[in-house]
Amino acid sequence: MPEPLVSLSQGSSMLMCPIEVFKSMYLFSSLRFGVLDRDGSEKRQVCCIPRDAHPRLFLPKTPLLFKIIGQIAVEECFLTARGHLRPPDEEPIASCWLQQRPNIISDITWRGIIPTLEAIIEQYGGEVDPSELLALGPDGKLRLQMTWQGDVGETGRDLPIFDELGIQRVPASISDVPFGEAVHAVFSIEFVHDRTAGARTVFASLFAMHKA
Repeated sequence: MPEPLVSLSQGSSMLMCPIEVFKSMYLFSSLRFGVLDRDGSEKRQVCCIPRDAHPRLFLPKTPLLFKIIGQIAVEECFLTARGHLRPPDEEPIASCWLQQRPNIISDITWRGIIPTLEAIIEQYGGEVDPSELLALGPDGKLRLQMTWQGDVGETGRDLPIFDELGIQRVPASISDVPFGEAVHAVFSIEFVHDRTAGARTVFASLFAMHKA
């Protein structure tokens, strides 16, 4: 019997925790990977926690959402209603790189991200390409790429970006992106296994972002 698919849609059961401390939490020992999608040779999975005391059973899993406070990097920012240029019959995609804030608290917080991500990738197993998730900025410090992929029929205007009051505020152009301001990003960690190419990649799928 195939494993039930996991859902990250609004209203679904989910758990959320700070990314920088996840490795040290009791939840980490229960980390599993639930199937989001099976598309031909590709299998897409997301970090989850089993709902049952017997995680080997093919029962639905509860997806994990992670959160971090940072700021949007100016370089390679496509976090607008236009997003990445795509054909109209394909899913819209938008992305940006998130970096730490210029203060000591943010510096300490972001130091915990790499150990957590390394532990998650090790738990997933195999050789994984992290280039769509991690990079070093010009200052030599860590950056995380946030990627949003909508469904067919959606547009960049559906980007889950909100102001401090929770009102959706999708940047119409790059000049509207709140560079230099603190933002709270909520995202899932997902893996794509291309069984034909034998490649595994990991990325952060943006669930929501709002001003902190």
